[in-house]
Amino acid sequence: MAPSAHNWQEIDIYAVLAEGAYRYDARAHRLLLVKAEDLRQHTGTQNFVATALVNLVYVADFVRMSEAQDDERGFLAGADAGCIAQNIYLYCAGSGLATVVRGLIDRRRLTHALGLTATQCIALAQTLGYPGPEA
Repeated sequence: MAPSAHNWQEIDIYAVLAEGAYRYDARAHRLLLVKAEDLRQHTGTQNFVATALVNLVYVADFVRMSEAQDDERGFLAGADAGCIAQNIYLYCAGSGLATVVRGLIDRRRLTHALGLTATQCIALAQTLGYPGPEA
């Protein structure tokens, strides 16, 4: 339930958990195993990402954006990822969960860890978990 420029639906969501990394298949509404290892520490530069309940990674596949100008792809994918992240914020607010969207990511390292292709670009990451004692 998020907008997508030209309905390209270029954003894939990866869920990175302690037991592995998964890609969400929206059509089948299921998680597909990408790597059976804990990659959470690769999802950002902040210390808390390595122990978070789940880190979501929003990956744009530029192949799906064939009609976009090269200089527009990153902006449009970022806007689409931001809309998805806002939906996650709304869900978390209603469910008693905490979340933070993040752009501080070693994209080269995470791209390698997830086995992404040259046409895939990490737009954002988002951490979800339980609120800390200061919340």
